[in-house]
Amino acid sequence: MAEEPTPKVEESQQSLHLSSLFPPQQVSLLGGPGGSGKTTLIFQILADLVAHKPIYGYNSYSAPFGVCYAATTRPNDATRALLTRLRLPAPAEIPILSVIDDSLPLDSPQDFVDRCLQRAPLTKLLVIDPILAFVLRGTNQNDYGFVSTVLRQLTAAAQHHKISILGIGKYAKTKQGEGYQAPRERFSGSVAWSDCTATMMLLEPKSASNPADPSRSLLIITPNSSPETYELKFTSDGRLQNMADGMGDYVMDEWLRVQASGTELLTETILSVGMSNGLSRRSCFRWCEDQIENNLLVRASRGVYKVCKSC
Repeated sequence: MAEEPTPKVEESQQSLHLSSLFPPQQVSLLGGPGGSGKTTLIFQILADLVAHKPIYGYNSYSAPFGVCYAATTRPNDATRALLTRLRLPAPAEIPILSVIDDSLPLDSPQDFVDRCLQRAPLTKLLVIDPILAFVLRGTNQNDYGFVSTVLRQLTAAAQHHKISILGIGKYAKTKQGEGYQAPRERFSGSVAWSDCTATMMLLEPKSASNPADPSRSLLIITPNSSPETYELKFTSDGRLQNMADGMGDYVMDEWLRVQASGTELLTETILSVGMSNGLSRRSCFRWCEDQIENNLLVRASRGVYKVCKSC
């Protein structure tokens, strides 16, 4: 998806916007089978958000905001241990809360949000993982009336606090050819999950029969837009990489390889080469940072990099 220039946000609106991917004052969902990589994906997204980087082509605005991750079923130490195992150190700007360690109430979704905001008052995106914890305490996750009530209460809390909420949920793997006709219906059996939410993201293995396959498919469905599919793959360092970025990286690496040591490269030149080979602006700057870390580029001045193959 081609990126558009980041739109100007009026000062009065800045507190309401953090990314066009997660509409303000609404509830969005990220779902997928167990082991699909939801935790990996969400913390990569959160890290990009606090750095004001685009998320899969959707702009992140530079207005001040905070993000908060609230676990409903695991203690904080377990979350941090999981991130360590996944090699995803959480940025210091992301508060991690839990029902177990921080006495967050599950009886009322609104009270839960209120308590999270007391602990992390700068929050503009609250991640609830898993969101099904509210539903499972009352009835089954296929009950339209109960699910819609929970989601409406969360939406009311989002509107009251002027925040966005992202709920994480697990659903069963579907066999080849047995998927739902409407993608939004995949999330946990009740159409209420799609009727009462904004953006829906579905992360699934490419091969249901081969658990070792590192390939993933990410479907992003935003309000009033056609679904968009991204092909992802787990890298050797445990991150999920957009495969279009991976091919672009290869082309960029080959382009850099033929540049003479000491050559100065303008940022505009790097963006032109990268974006013509399928990379987003975000991925171009991420590629530059990778080359600096590998001692292949250095920053010569503002907007200028120097090839430094012998560093």
